Amino acid sequence: MTDVEPAQSAVGAGLRPAYAATRAHLGLMFALFALAAAGWWWTIRRMHGMDNGPWTDLGTFGWFISVWIVMMAAMMFPSVAPTVALYARA
Repeated sequence: MTDVEPAQSAVGAGLRPAYAATRAHLGLMFALFALAAAGWWWTIRRMHGMDNGPWTDLGTFGWFISVWIVMMAAMMFPSVAPTVALYARA
């Protein structure tokens, strides 16, 4: 049993930085989600009442999502296309 204990502690010591990095990534991920949720909450709160005038209707959620997807595709395609072409050649 004593031969197994040093091996297990060596493996545990070797994985300690990986576990720390994983915890840091999870913390960063949760922080980014919290910031995104706060940003959406603030945006919705600030947009309340913006459609009070003529021709200022903000549209439905479905309309917003469809326009957002098209906008994201238009912004991301130019930067993704060279990478996809590079991996297609490889």
